[in-house]
Amino acid sequence: MDQSCTSFLQGNLNHCAAAQDLFLQSMVELGVKVAVVSEPYYVAQRSHWKGDTLGLVAVIVSPMGMAITLRERGPGYVMVDWGPCTVVGTYFSLTSRFGISKALLET
Repeated sequence: MDQSCTSFLQGNLNHCAAAQDLFLQSMVELGVKVAVVSEPYYVAQRSHWKGDTLGLVAVIVSPMGMAITLRERGPGYVMVDWGPCTVVGTYFSLTSRFGISKALLET
């Protein structure tokens, strides 16, 4: 895979259906190969989507490109293999209590 030709997109969708639709359309229009979204409206049950255990973050790849394989996931994180690359998506709420946030960082 030619890494120089890989485009990447990230965003917080704030659990908004319209934002998710626009994000996915932008992926197509911009030719984005891989994306990480936090607070998606939903995590699609498709082979080119992988999400954490709480639905707070997801990695999405183009369905026309290389497949992704779930390596590990838990509350607030997902790790996938995408060809020779490992992609990690994380979600960390700044509004959560510090004790909870510290526990997430230590996992």
